[in-house]
Amino acid sequence: MKKWIDLKLAGLLALLTLFGLITGLPYVKATLGDKLVQLDVPLSLILTLQTVQGTIVAFVLALVGLKTGKYIGLDSPILRAFVSRTAIPKISMNSFLKSIGWGLAATAIVLVLELGIFKPLLSNENLPSIKVKWWEGMLTAFQGGIFEEVLLRLFLATLIIWVLSKWFGRRAVVYWIGIIAAALLFGVGHLPAAKLMFGSLTDIMIIRVIVLNSIAGIIYGWLYWKKGLEHAIVAHMVGDIVLHGIMGS
Repeated sequence: MKKWIDLKLAGLLALLTLFGLITGLPYVKATLGDKLVQLDVPLSLILTLQTVQGTIVAFVLALVGLKTGKYIGLDSPILRAFVSRTAIPKISMNSFLKSIGWGLAATAIVLVLELGIFKPLLSNENLPSIKVKWWEGMLTAFQGGIFEEVLLRLFLATLIIWVLSKWFGRRAVVYWIGIIAAALLFGVGHLPAAKLMFGSLTDIMIIRVIVLNSIAGIIYGWLYWKKGLEHAIVAHMVGDIVLHGIMGS
């Protein structure tokens, strides 16, 4: 029945999130494991609780995003067709190749800003050297691509746009405000992990975290708006594969 489609789709996205969170555990342990063990709680318990909590959160927020998104033309069209057993929208391979290209473009911008601006400014900072294995970086792409897109694009950007559209209608500027606001919050959301990783954050480090993550988030948000959640996920995963897998950061 149609009334159950959103529930089924939210459940599927929660299961995909669970997969992403599990595959991302080696990366979390490599980057934050030493910090988490200082909490006097078994690391395995912390990671298990985070995984369960993240899956439940993804389900609830995905459901909200799916229900509000239908009023403003934002959705996960391919996965919706899958769970509803209807014809999958005709989306060419070229469309996904473009999403891969946008993911690479976002990553290139991030790397240029990081190497050309922020790294020289942070050259005097006493930052710990954190290295991850290539496969750990590759696997965390599922966590970032799925979990973060469900939270930041499907839920947060959709909710902001839906609220603003009540007052200002479905104008392009409303979508851009929602996309940019969600992207900025995406950057701010990385600050706790950055502080845990580096111990403390200077002003330039805070700016770095917010700016680099926000730029990528804006591109992913635009893809979500124009093509659907699946395209944003693909672009995000490509970016994470390059940054965390190939670059090992």
